[in-house]
Amino acid sequence: MTSILEQLNDSVSQVLITLFGEEFVGTAPLVAPTNNPKFGDYQSNVALSLAKPLKQHPKVIAQSIVNNLQLENMCEIPTIAGPGFINFRLKYNYIGELLCKIQRDERLGIEPTQNPQRIIVDYPSPNIAKEMHVGHLRPAIIGTNRSHIFRYNNTK
Repeated sequence: MTSILEQLNDSVSQVLITLFGEEFVGTAPLVAPTNNPKFGDYQSNVALSLAKPLKQHPKVIAQSIVNNLQLENMCEIPTIAGPGFINFRLKYNYIGELLCKIQRDERLGIEPTQNPQRIIVDYPSPNIAKEMHVGHLRPAIIGTNRSHIFRYNNTK
């Protein structure tokens, strides 16, 4: 299952190729989670990085990207903030559908590892000859959880 971030990156990359040609095939779409939730869930500042090579104002580039994005089922209409940041706010029903899909999946949406590797997790066990205390629990629990996670991710 592709992540939301990968889906947004792919969508923005396709729009860049459509709008500006094949020379922008390798251009990173620069989509990342926002630092401030008031701006949305994700943002892209690709318009700022394209301003100089395209010799256009970043807001104009951002608007043309937003006009050509096909994200109606995933996001609200993307907004433009500041000098040309593109903000994406996910729709609640999209998140709900995604969570339901993950819940129905046996592996919870985690793709099996293509090349499983052996991972060694070294964690201490308490000395049973000594008195137990809470300090013994933390490393054992963390180590056990890590080994379970790695075992789960390394199975096909």
